[in-house]
Amino acid sequence: MGDLLSSRADVRDIYSGFAGEPPRELRTPRRGPAASARLPVQDGVGYWDVVRLYDHLLVCVADSSYNDNYTLPIRTPEDLVSLRFVVAGAVGLKDDGPNAVRVEKGHASVLTLPADGDFDLNIHGKERLTSLTLHLHAGKLASVMGMEPDELPLALRNIDLPSQGFHHLPLRLTHGMEAAVRDIVSASFQGSLRQRYLEAKVMEVLCLLVDAVETSERGERSAPPLRDADRDGLYAARDILIAEFAEPPTIDALARRVGLNRTKLQRGFKEMFGATVFEFCLARRMELARGLLLDGGMTISEIAETVGYEHATNFTAAFRRRFNALPKDYRRG
Repeated sequence: MGDLLSSRADVRDIYSGFAGEPPRELRTPRRGPAASARLPVQDGVGYWDVVRLYDHLLVCVADSSYNDNYTLPIRTPEDLVSLRFVVAGAVGLKDDGPNAVRVEKGHASVLTLPADGDFDLNIHGKERLTSLTLHLHAGKLASVMGMEPDELPLALRNIDLPSQGFHHLPLRLTHGMEAAVRDIVSASFQGSLRQRYLEAKVMEVLCLLVDAVETSERGERSAPPLRDADRDGLYAARDILIAEFAEPPTIDALARRVGLNRTKLQRGFKEMFGATVFEFCLARRMELARGLLLDGGMTISEIAETVGYEHATNFTAAFRRRFNALPKDYRRG
């Protein structure tokens, strides 16, 4: 592998450069600045940042929108594990056989891709994509995190294996994962400071992933499975919150409207959607506010009122906690 990536390199070149046996000291950073490239979107707006953070670990940060549907052919150089965290838009991946995965907004994916596999990466046009993708050599996830393999949750141990072909573990983003990905996308650090920041935030995302899978496995062992009627009620609760997120009902009122008790609503909502009712509504508020700021057609006070804040100062504080930026600094241009 070369030490530097050309700013004109495309994703296929970088995948090819990722081939090769990883070094024995897996968590040792590359000497000097991380090899990186910013790939401006052609026929659209935004960019992809691709950073070879360690010799064995590739980090891809996307904040982009294509004018038309976009397909990129990709060949995997060896057995890889790809972890995708999508906070806006969606990404599809398909081979020339029956294997296909689509990772929607608010979801994550752990995917084992076989060596010499040919895939099409698909992104819908006119839809903003904000995501973090981590590529590493299959069988190395525990080592990346400084753990023993048997310390990983069973589901991750079973998928992080070389020579097993195409395997997929889907899960919902937790509030912590989404916040960490947004921090990475919005960070403005440069040079070695950016490298240190990425090392810390990538490890945070991986820890949150492991914790979410562990929590899910504990829940599956200890909690009774949700009945179909319970799931219907939880989907109804989600739909109510989507429509009324600016002034959401109380937990008790929401539970009565969907025919669930308070405990089942709170536990089931977190299990199914990866966030508490409060976290879900806050994420909806902040995502709408972010879009309105980028559109530029409303004042900050008007946006605050639209997303349910009586006082613009409270909105500004919440927005800054979420995106590590002030609303006035978040407009395009």
